Amino acid sequence: MNRTMLHELQRLLGQLRAARKTIDGLASTSAEARNWKLGAVKLPLLDQLLAAADTFLGNDRPFTFPGFAAGDEESATLSDASWVLAQYISCFEAHRARHLEKRHDKWFWVLEVEDDDGTKQIERIPVERYTEAPD
Repeated sequence: MNRTMLHELQRLLGQLRAARKTIDGLASTSAEARNWKLGAVKLPLLDQLLAAADTFLGNDRPFTFPGFAAGDEESATLSDASWVLAQYISCFEAHRARHLEKRHDKWFWVLEVEDDDGTKQIERIPVERYTEAPD
């Protein structure tokens, strides 16, 4: 993973978490709310976010939900969306963890950088420079 990918990972993970927080907030308003439909606005936005997440993860994902919503406003519920988002967040967290290393009680991102001559090197950057420390 390089710096560009690190920034994209953080951006997508933040969007996935925000979407799940919003959907879980809506779903917690009443007992029936979990079965509310996503609707015409949230559904395409969720599909776009999941497509971007799939593209980022590439072959590094153990699952995929192609066309999760697929424009089907009649069947996608808040509960469904929350579950799917939880799976993606888990996958992103696992991807993130593979690029972290703890040394002397500090967390570091382990990134691959390319020298001018094309040689790849490993760079360790303190986590606090880019994001909060891992859980």
